[in-house]
Amino acid sequence: MSNPSLLLLADVLGRADLRDAVERNLATTLDLIGPDGTVETVHSRRQDQNHPFRLAPYLPHFRLLAIRTGRGDFSRAARLAAAGGIDDPDLLAGTLLTPDLCRALPTPAVQTLPRDRYLTTARLAVRASATAHTVVYGGSDVPEHRRIRSGLACNPTFLRLFAGDAVLDAVRLSRGFFDLGPFRAAAMRQLADGRYRLTETLTAAYYQPLPPDRRRGDGVYRMADEGRFSAAMAFPDRPQDEVSHTTRVEVDLREDGADLRIGISGPRVPWALELTFRPGGVPEGAVPIGDGRWCLTTGPMTYRAGDDEIRVEAGVEAGEPLAGPDRSDVLRYDPGQDYTVVGGTDATTGNRVYIGGHGPHTLTVALRARRPAPVL
Repeated sequence: MSNPSLLLLADVLGRADLRDAVERNLATTLDLIGPDGTVETVHSRRQDQNHPFRLAPYLPHFRLLAIRTGRGDFSRAARLAAAGGIDDPDLLAGTLLTPDLCRALPTPAVQTLPRDRYLTTARLAVRASATAHTVVYGGSDVPEHRRIRSGLACNPTFLRLFAGDAVLDAVRLSRGFFDLGPFRAAAMRQLADGRYRLTETLTAAYYQPLPPDRRRGDGVYRMADEGRFSAAMAFPDRPQDEVSHTTRVEVDLREDGADLRIGISGPRVPWALELTFRPGGVPEGAVPIGDGRWCLTTGPMTYRAGDDEIRVEAGVEAGEPLAGPDRSDVLRYDPGQDYTVVGGTDATTGNRVYIGGHGPHTLTVALRARRPAPVL
C-alpha cells in the first residue's frame, strides 16, 4: 500500500520527493522481477515471504511513472504486469481519478543482459542472463532474534535458480544441531563481482548441576527461558559447556548458474542440503526415495522440464562419504523446534532432491542451467 499512498500524497501535497521515493522503489523492484512474472519476496517480513507474488498489482504504479517520467524500463515492466490479464477492480477507479494512466506508454526499453544487483540492506543478490536467473539471499532476521515470529524475515531459502521452465524454487540447508533449525545466514559479504559468502554460527550449551550453594531442598526453581526452551531449572545459575556449529556458503554466480562451496564445522551432526524443484519436470540421475523425494550422492543429476534443464553435481572436498538413499533419517528437512513444538513446519513442496551426511564437511555443488539457443 505504500506506493499508491505516496503517489496520492505527492499529487495532493505537491511533494515531488514522495514521487521520487516511489520511483526508487520501483527501480529496485525491476531487478526483483523473475522470469515467471513474479516479484522476489524471500526477503519480505510479511506473510508473502513464503509465496509467489505476482507483478500484476504493480501495473498502475509502473504505468503511471513510465508515462510521467518517460522511463522505458518502467514501460516494459508495466506491459509485463498486464501480460496475464487485468483483474484489479480498483484500476478503473484509478483511471478516473488519475487520467494520466490512460495516456500511451513510452516505448519499452530492451532489457539489458547480463545484469547484476546486490541489495546490501536486504542482503540479496540477483544475477540475470539469457540462460539463468539466480537469487542469493542472506538477510534473515532469525539469527539476531532467535525466534520465528510474524514481522520477521524467516524464510531459510538461500538460493533460487530459474532456467526457463526448469525452476529450482528453493535451496535450503538443514542441520541437526540442538534442533535449532535450518541455515539462515547471519552475515552476507560480497567477495568480488558475483561472489558472496554467507555465514552463521550457532551456539548452544549443556547445563551442568547447580553448585551446592544454589540448590534448594524443595527442588523448586524459577522458570527461565534459555533461548531454545523454557524450564524451571535456574539456567543462569548453572555452569555451562558451550558447543558451536558454523556453516559457510560461498556462492559464485555465473551466467549459466552458480557454484556453491559449503563448509560445515563443529560436532558430528547430520545435515541435509535440500533442492526443491518446481513441479512439471523430471529428475534424472538421482535415486527416488519416496514421497516426491530423491537422493543425490557424488554423481550428476538433471532436472528437465520441456527443453530446459538444470544440472546438479556435488563433490566432497573433506569429510565422510555422503549419505546414501537408505539414510532417510539424514535425508530430510528439519524446520527446527520453533515449528515442531506446535506441530508446524515451513517445509517446501515440489520435487525435493537431498544431498546429506554427517559433518564436519566441505562440499561443492555446481548448478548449471541449459536452454535451447534462441531462434534468430
